[in-house]
Amino acid sequence: MSELLLVTLPEYYKCQVKPRNFQDWTEMYDAQEYGVLGLWELKSFDARTGTVLQRIWAKNIITDNGATSALKNLWNNAGSTVSVMNQIAVSASSGSTTLTTALTNGQTGVTSLAVQAIPAAIASGTVVTIGYGTGQTQNVTLSGSASLGATSLSVTSFTANAAYAIGSNVVPVPLVTDNPSSVTGAQYSGALSSGAFSFSGTGAGNRQVQIQYTFTAGSFTTGNYTDLYTTNANPIASNSTASHLITVPTPLNNVTSLTATIIEKV
Repeated sequence: MSELLLVTLPEYYKCQVKPRNFQDWTEMYDAQEYGVLGLWELKSFDARTGTVLQRIWAKNIITDNGATSALKNLWNNAGSTVSVMNQIAVSASSGSTTLTTALTNGQTGVTSLAVQAIPAAIASGTVVTIGYGTGQTQNVTLSGSASLGATSLSVTSFTANAAYAIGSNVVPVPLVTDNPSSVTGAQYSGALSSGAFSFSGTGAGNRQVQIQYTFTAGSFTTGNYTDLYTTNANPIASNSTASHLITVPTPLNNVTSLTATIIEKV
């Protein structure tokens, strides 16, 4: 079985010579140009053989709370006023799914998407990305809410900008205002050791921290996880998350482990 790579930033697909690994990919992006930047690699692999099944390269959003917390920890009248973000949490709290009916290039008046049953409810007004993880994507907005298990998403009328086959990913877009008071069913890394963090770089846009943790097969509740957070609380509470990534459902079970590698640049 060949390894599957999903990449969510379009610059990758415009490159004539593609980056060969995650580190090379992250060096394409300068926080001076893109703003504070959080880049993730999620690697699902068979814990028995070490065979990599899927890699996802994606950009998180920095929440308003996370940015304010960073500023408070850097500039203040006393010591750190916000607990350090020393945990990673995974959850299945977003309705990531795939198309069950294809869209044709130029198809007009599309007001609903036929999808696999969604693993979590999606609120009206949520923006979702069709074709997530590929070089051709389109963002559309839900015109009504969708309940857990729904197989149709009502969207504001749009014209398809490309052909999207059955099986194309449909993934909600996270917002800087995301600030959950709780996250049902979240699994936590626990407080990470100093060895999980490495700091490097000089000059604006090149300073970075890399964080890495493996959710080991059989050590966490089995599920297909869609969300990852950096957080300072277990369980997550209001004002405790710093960054948020929503991706395709990613398995964590008795066989498959999941390694999260995060690079945050400033």
